[in-house]
Amino acid sequence: LPLPRPPATGQPTPQLAHVTVADWQATIPFYDRATLPIGFSTTGPCVIEEPTATTFVPDGWTVTVDERGCLVLTRTT
Repeated sequence: LPLPRPPATGQPTPQLAHVTVADWQATIPFYDRATLPIGFSTTGPCVIEEPTATTFVPDGWTVTVDERGCLVLTRTT
């Protein structure tokens, strides 16, 4: 069964949400995974939502959509 391909172009529009975890509070972007095009990249903190998974990208990390549509997380600090 082939995996769905991400959009080739476009700029996803995140939904901003206020998040509180323990003593940490922030307003962070939530992205719909299906709208992230190949080559999209952003830094954390952010959340990427899809029907079967949720990916949290913490501060100090970058997430990029590679040429196959995979999320690649890289530590930046």
